[in-house]
Amino acid sequence: MGDTIELKIVAHQDDDLLFMNPDLAESIGAGRTVRTVFVTAGDAGRGAAHWTRREEGILEAYATMASAENSWDASTLLVAGRPVTLRSLSKLPRISVVFLRLPDGNGHGSGFPATGKESLARLWTGKIPALHPLDGSASYSKSELVGLLTGLMDGLKAQTIDTQDWTGHFKGDHSDHIHSATFAHAAEQDYRVAHKTRVYRGYNLMREPANLLSGQQAAKEHFFLSYAKHDGQLCPRGSGACKARSDYPRFISRQYPFIPGNLIGPGGKCLQAVNEKIGHGRVRVAMRTCRDLPEQNWSMNGKALQSGIGGCLVIEDAGGASPAPLAVGPCTGDDRTWSMRADGHLKGDEDLCATLSAGGTERDPEVVATQCGDVPEQKWRLYDR
Repeated sequence: MGDTIELKIVAHQDDDLLFMNPDLAESIGAGRTVRTVFVTAGDAGRGAAHWTRREEGILEAYATMASAENSWDASTLLVAGRPVTLRSLSKLPRISVVFLRLPDGNGHGSGFPATGKESLARLWTGKIPALHPLDGSASYSKSELVGLLTGLMDGLKAQTIDTQDWTGHFKGDHSDHIHSATFAHAAEQDYRVAHKTRVYRGYNLMREPANLLSGQQAAKEHFFLSYAKHDGQLCPRGSGACKARSDYPRFISRQYPFIPGNLIGPGGKCLQAVNEKIGHGRVRVAMRTCRDLPEQNWSMNGKALQSGIGGCLVIEDAGGASPAPLAVGPCTGDDRTWSMRADGHLKGDEDLCATLSAGGTERDPEVVATQCGDVPEQKWRLYDR
C-alpha cells in the first residue's frame, strides 16, 4: 500500500478541500491514516460565530469524504508541552483534525483590527513577538509554533507531510497559505522520521489549465459544498441555496501539486515510468499520485522529454493505429519529439497530443498519443528543476 500515515498542514478550513483534493479524498478512501492541522481559525476578523461554523463545516466534509456518520470525539492532545484541540471521527478514528485557532492574517498578511493585526506573516518576520489563539489558549512565539508543528509530526509518525506552497516559485497566493506552509517547512526540517513531502499550489493555480476529470470535479464539489453550507461568506443563512463565489469553480476543476521536475497532468496526477517492460527496451508509463521520485522526474532537452530513470518519452509503434501508447524508450527518432504548449497540450510527432485514455483499467488507464482537443485529459504542466 505504500506510505499510510499522512499529515496535512493548511491555513484555513477549506484550503485542503480546494487545493489538496482529489488526493485528500483518495487517501481517506484508500484506508490511510489522515490528520489535518488547521493553523488559523479562519476567522477573517469576524469573530467566534464565523470560525466555529467553519470548523463544523470541515468536520462534515471529512465525514462525507469518509462515507461515515458526522460524529466526532473531542479530546486534548498534549504536544511540545501544549494542549491542542483534536477531533477524531467517532467510527473511523484514523481520520482526525487539529485546530490551532491562530488569528487569520488577511490576504496580504496585515492581519485584522479585531485580532490586533496579528498574523503568521508578521510572526515569521519578527514584527510581532507572539500569536494569540482565538480560543484563549497560550500564545506562540515563532520558535514555539515551529516546535509544536514538529511535535505533531513526531506524535503521528507521519510518513507523508503535505503543505501549501512555501517555495515562492509562484506569485499571487494568500499570505496565510504561504506562511502556514513556511512554518510547516521549518518544522519538517527538524522532523527525523523518514518521510516524503508534497507542496500544493493555492490561488495561483487558476492560471493553469483545468486538469481534473469530470468525475473528480463532481466529487470535489460535493465535498466542498458539504463544508460551504456552514460558511456564512459562501452560503448566507436562510438563502435556501448555496452558491459559491465565482472563483471557486476554478479551484474545483484543478489540482496542482508542485514538485520540481514533475510532469503533472490529467486528474492532478504525475506521469511516472512504471516497473513494467513492454519490449524493445521500453518501459510503460502511467499516471500516479505525485511524489518526488526519479520515475516521476522529467526534463526537456531540446525536443526530447528525458526521464529521471534514463531514456525519453516516446510514442509506441502501433502500426499506424491511433491512439498509440506512450512509453519510455531510447532517445532517438521522431517518436520522441515533444513540445509543451501554453494551453497545456504536450504535443508530439504528427501533432498528436499526450492523452489520458479510457483504455486500460479504471484504476490504471492508458496514456496515449491521439488527436488534440480542449479537454482535461490533455492538460499538462512540466515543472522545471
